[in-house]
Amino acid sequence: MSAERILYLDCFSGAAGDMLLGACVDAGLPLDALREAIASLGLPGVDVHVERVRRAGIEAARLTVIEVQGRRRRRLPRRPAPRRTTARRTGISRTSCRSSIARRWRPA
Repeated sequence: MSAERILYLDCFSGAAGDMLLGACVDAGLPLDALREAIASLGLPGVDVHVERVRRAGIEAARLTVIEVQGRRRRRLPRRPAPRRTTARRTGISRTSCRSSIARRWRPA
């Protein structure tokens, strides 16, 4: 009979991937299993390095993702900033536009 383990993560403000993987290694995830999982993603030249660190009296596994081969970074195309809808384009005067916004967002 095997014991089942369940891990609950309460990431109320997010979690960094390297910190989460370091915590998994600290909790007993074999490093070889992690490397196999990363290799299955099909990302050539990516490896991980784990070292023990101590910060403010707390010891933990620090995991660093290493890019072995120099790859060209992906860049998204630059786009112009979206144009704002102005009072001039909509035909509404600026004064009436400002006063309607002030009425709408006035704290009760």
